[in-house]
Amino acid sequence: MSPMLATLTQETPPSSGWSFERKYDGYRAICIVTSQDARLYSRNRLDLGDDFPGIVAALKSQALLPCIVDGEVIAMSGGKSSFSALQRRAFLHETDLSAKFQLVLFDVLALDGHATTRLPLEERRGLLREAMEWNSVVRLSPALRGTGATLLKRACEKGWEGLIGKRVGSTYEHRRSGNWQKFKCQQRQEFVIGGYSEPQGSRQGFGALLIGYFDAQGGFCYAGKVGTGFDEARLTSIFDLLRASETTKSPFAIGDPPKGSHWVRPELVAEVSFTEWTPDGHLRHPVFEGLRPNKQPHQVQREYPQP
Repeated sequence: MSPMLATLTQETPPSSGWSFERKYDGYRAICIVTSQDARLYSRNRLDLGDDFPGIVAALKSQALLPCIVDGEVIAMSGGKSSFSALQRRAFLHETDLSAKFQLVLFDVLALDGHATTRLPLEERRGLLREAMEWNSVVRLSPALRGTGATLLKRACEKGWEGLIGKRVGSTYEHRRSGNWQKFKCQQRQEFVIGGYSEPQGSRQGFGALLIGYFDAQGGFCYAGKVGTGFDEARLTSIFDLLRASETTKSPFAIGDPPKGSHWVRPELVAEVSFTEWTPDGHLRHPVFEGLRPNKQPHQVQREYPQP
């Protein structure tokens, strides 16, 4: 079951006819709850239950009716959302006692055996509010009060990733839609890893990741390299994954990656923040944020803000 996806937008958030929520920095999750069980799936249908058993247990005990709900798994640490804590849990299987894993729900697709996707946004939110017993593990994403421009400014000041705007009265679509729009505080998107460079000095593992994206024709395009945002644990765990997928030929069909690099099959998806695109199609000041196991590599394309 494909989730509804928001369209990246370059305009100022609209001031009327829209509802706004926080853009969470986590793993998108579709949750299927029955009277006997609860399952937690990523956007590309990976089972997340083993990584977040506390959330699964909370869903089973707190759902008042069988339902299919849409939300985001997040990790809270020090009062802030921590994507790195999610990474450590999902990839390193570390137990971070300072991180609290939560499920923030923002939509309902079915309730008590009845599909709800054709209902207007505000009706679905009302049904979702009544479908759960809310607590500190399973939370409802609040609708924010204020104009879009004011809320976006406030979100960026708080260090949030951005806002999601949803058109009032809209239905739930199993695709990317202009009825949901995302407004980011900084440029950030997924890229596919196609290689890596040798480490320099005392650094272990690799120097930088060579990253790219797929164009509309399926060609793998080089977008530059990212060498910051790694601690030793990340370097080690990612290097093990890279070595397992090494190949002798560059996977990049478009662009000019550095010669003499190590090549890997384009299978791993990384999230990278950056300041801007250069005229030659590379990232300026990229920073590695984490791996995205919930994204298929060939779905990763360059994001262009839509007017």
